[in-house]
Order: sequence, then C-alpha cells, then structure tokens
Amino acid sequence: MPVMLITGASKGIGRAFAEHFKDKYEIVTVARTGDVIEKGDITDSKFRQHLVEKYTPTVFVNNAGIKTYAFNSTFETNVMAAGDLLSNFYRKMPKGDIINISSFSANAKGWDSISDFKIWYNASKRALSEMSDYLSVAKHRPVRVTAIEPNNVNTSFNKSKIHKIDYSKSGLDIYTPMPPSYIAEVADWILKQPPYVVISNIKIDNFYRANAPRP
Repeated sequence: MPVMLITGASKGIGRAFAEHFKDKYEIVTVARTGDVIEKGDITDSKFRQHLVEKYTPTVFVNNAGIKTYAFNSTFETNVMAAGDLLSNFYRKMPKGDIINISSFSANAKGWDSISDFKIWYNASKRALSEMSDYLSVAKHRPVRVTAIEPNNVNTSFNKSKIHKIDYSKSGLDIYTPMPPSYIAEVADWILKQPPYVVISNIKIDNFYRANAPRP
C-alpha cells in the first residue's frame, strides 16, 4: 500500500488529509501533540532526520506551520524545518508527489500599517511556495511538487474560532469559510492528474471575512 506522510496531522488540514486518504494510503501522521504515529517537533533536526531515514513516502504532505509574533520561530518552522523536510524527501523519494501547504498570504504584497507578525508569516509562506515552484520547474527527479495556497479555512490555526457549520446543507452563503476537508479534496484531484501533468501551485481564494455582513 502506498504511504502518505503528513506533518501537522493532529488537527485542521492535516487531520482532514489523514481522514480523507485513510483508505487509499498507509497514513503516517506527524505532530507535536495528539494521537499521531510520530510525535515530535519538526524544528528538532534529529526528529526530522528520524522521519527521513525511516520513511519513503509515496506522498509527502508538508503541512505543519505556525503564525507567531516571533520572527525566528516563524521562519524556523515554516521555512527552515519545512524546507529541510521538502529538500530531503525530494532527494529520497524515487517518485511520487509532495504537497506543500502554503497560504494565500504568500501572494500578499502588504499594505499600510501591516503588522510585523503578518509580514513574517506572509514572507515565510512565500518562501515555501517559491521553493516548491523552483523544484517543480527544475524537474531534477520524477517527483511532482505542488504548493496549495488556500485562504480562509475553518480551523483553529492561529487560535482562530472554528465555526460550527453543516457543510452538507444547501444554501450556504458566499462568506462561508472553507472546510479543511475541501483542501484534501483539492489534493486528491492533484494526485489524480496523469503523470505527465504537474500542478506547480494552486491558489484558492474565498469571500469569507470574519466581520462580513450576512445576506
């Protein structure tokens, strides 16, 4: 059975991936907390080395990330740790796919009075998207690399409020945040593309705003 390794898999998008693909792949979940197969912090170089030495996934979902006021912590997780895993799995995997979970914020140009921590986060996600794009274009190995860049997803990331929404109901308005399961569905579509097709990045915007008026 093919193997899918997912970082940041205890909740949110990572957990949605594990649930969505559980019947198609042997799932290796990785996170600092929660009920996962590999418990550890990806900023720990020895833990990253352990993951790379132990596993050769068919699909690597590079999902773990943070958004903090600290520049060093943000880049240590979102760029250095995620980039190191990206680099090493790309070298090790004989074929397959790497899905980097970036952010729509990677495309933001900034605005007057933008807060420091948003600058750090946006820049870190842009770096991950750029690394993904460079590998996708370079084609050194038969490993397809894709960056998924979603906007507002209904998760607790950055201590956001999780909205209780029945996504199976019809009539949801345009201001509804995306369910994390939708990002997994997008990845499923990417993985189903013929081997000669590479989706280097995909930007997913939506209309959701926390204080948007409801029709």
